Amino acid sequence: MLAVLAGALWLATPGGALAEDDGLFETNDTRYVVAADGSPVKVTVDLTLRNTVPDVRTSGGVRYYYFTRYLVAVPTGTQNLRATSNGRSLNVSLEKAPDPAFQDIQTAAISFPELRYGKTRSISLTYDLQGADIRSSDLSRVGKGYAAFITSATGEAGHTSVEVVAPKSYEFHASSDAFTETRSGATTAWKSTKATDDLGIWEFVTLRDHDLAGEATVTIGGDTVRLLSFPGDDAWSDFVADKLTAAVPHLERLTGTPWPGGLDTVVEDVSPTVTGYAWFNAATNEILLGEELDTHLLVHEASHVWFNHNRIGDRWLQEGLAEVVATRIGPTIGGTEDPPTAPSPTGKGAFKLSTWSDPEGRAGETDSYGYPAAYAAVEELIGDLDDESFAEVVSAALGGESAYERPGSTLNRSGTGTRRFLDLVEDRGGNASADATYRTWILDEGASALLDERAESRKLYRAIDGSDGAWQPPKGLRWLMTDWQFSDADELMGDLDATAAAAGQLQDDAAAAALDLPASLREGYESADVPSGYQESGKAIRAAIDSVAEVDDATRAVEEAGDPVSELGEAILGTDAQVDASRAAFSDGEFAAADRHARTAASQSRISGLLGIATVAAAVLALGGLTVLAVALLRRRRPAVEPAATTPFPPGPPPGDLR
Repeated sequence: MLAVLAGALWLATPGGALAEDDGLFETNDTRYVVAADGSPVKVTVDLTLRNTVPDVRTSGGVRYYYFTRYLVAVPTGTQNLRATSNGRSLNVSLEKAPDPAFQDIQTAAISFPELRYGKTRSISLTYDLQGADIRSSDLSRVGKGYAAFITSATGEAGHTSVEVVAPKSYEFHASSDAFTETRSGATTAWKSTKATDDLGIWEFVTLRDHDLAGEATVTIGGDTVRLLSFPGDDAWSDFVADKLTAAVPHLERLTGTPWPGGLDTVVEDVSPTVTGYAWFNAATNEILLGEELDTHLLVHEASHVWFNHNRIGDRWLQEGLAEVVATRIGPTIGGTEDPPTAPSPTGKGAFKLSTWSDPEGRAGETDSYGYPAAYAAVEELIGDLDDESFAEVVSAALGGESAYERPGSTLNRSGTGTRRFLDLVEDRGGNASADATYRTWILDEGASALLDERAESRKLYRAIDGSDGAWQPPKGLRWLMTDWQFSDADELMGDLDATAAAAGQLQDDAAAAALDLPASLREGYESADVPSGYQESGKAIRAAIDSVAEVDDATRAVEEAGDPVSELGEAILGTDAQVDASRAAFSDGEFAAADRHARTAASQSRISGLLGIATVAAAVLALGGLTVLAVALLRRRRPAVEPAATTPFPPGPPPGDLR
């Protein structure tokens, strides 16, 4: 709020002296008319002054008091002052404000003839308000489609008013909610009669017509974004286009998600001077900024294209993430690294961030604590992570993931709020002290008690998750833990303890037996979310454990009977086929068939040796009989021939006489 300057000066005869504002009754009705073309604001101040200090008779005569000058507070940039009373012009001049702290205020000093006791003077003061240059230290602004200035009307309570008139296309903001709106033809009037302090009305007002703007465009992620500046403020449009283009790739990297779209317009406006903040409006896909060329602020607001109520449920988390991300990115694109100074979480004005609500109209005392506190909390939670790990946590939060599901799972997704984020910070971000941060900055004592319950439940959950091997605990339990329903979760974990241990045993037994577990077992266990599902899953797991034993025993029995004679018997019986059928049936979840084949294989294995011996013996006997028979046959077939008499050959021809 703006402080008030004195309303009246006095002059008196040497007979007595009065305080500055004693003895003067003042009424003040001030009217400001804003034009669409950006010409100076026309201001009219209608004053009525009445001297209420009676004359005093003394031994030397009559002592009387009178006023000859009156000071009216006017904004800097005031021109063409003119004061009239009773149809006559009065002398009026501009002077500096008595208090140098009010650099945006001047005083118009109006001189008039003596105003004696009981007398009244009506004065009309008119002037033009030119406004200062964009981005100057003076707060007054007047241009085509926009205006911002201090309004004032000092006087008696109930006898002052401020009225602002502008084309009906203008939006109006003020430093209080005291103004009422009246539409008439092509204009709208906003009027306040409520004193802001003992001396009258002091309000800062802003007006903007977004249709009267300079327009440029920039392409972001394939989307065309309009940049609506004050007419002629190309420096602002160029700045926004350059920094927004540079910031978005970094935002994609740190959030772990691509440009989501949903930004149509970035608007330069005077209203942040009144409201105390810029903003992103997810309903209109619009960022509204002041005239400042502030890299950090632009990145902060651009990050709300990601961090908004559509994805992040609580204000402290939206603003904390935006501030941490802007602090990381700003220096990389030419901004300065100037993180907020952490306030005391127990100091004056401190509150638990989970109670920080969305703004309504103007920033208040809660915002002056909330923004730096939210930054401090989020920085403690994930600020130490490198960019890649930071993005893993943030992308999971933006995706509404549950920390109790596998990364990237689409199960159990919802908007991320205070509770889900803590789970993600601990489980995905590895922050073991996140609980303490929540107690310090975020949750009140009642909610902090829930953290104690949570800690105990998470111990039980980790035990369940450890005993059930590589499988996830059942869905029903995961959902209870995600929703912080710890009493119900604890009860369920008591019921699931034996089943979880059996699930772990089954996985170990199957691995030792080199058996592939049917997918239905894991699916049934992990997807169970009602009592019947838990019971059916437990029953199937125990049946599978028994079947693993049957199949493994049969497999081992067959393998141990590895001598050639037994293998011969197994080959004759088809035992290996029974083992293969048993293992295949197990992997298909057909445990009865697996057990049947396993028992058959085991039974065959027990007799395979005898069968092999018998087979070999039969073969030997059969081979021996064939040998005797062959000898007998050979003997039977040999002829009994007597030797023939030897007859000498006749002599041959003499050597060399061959014809």
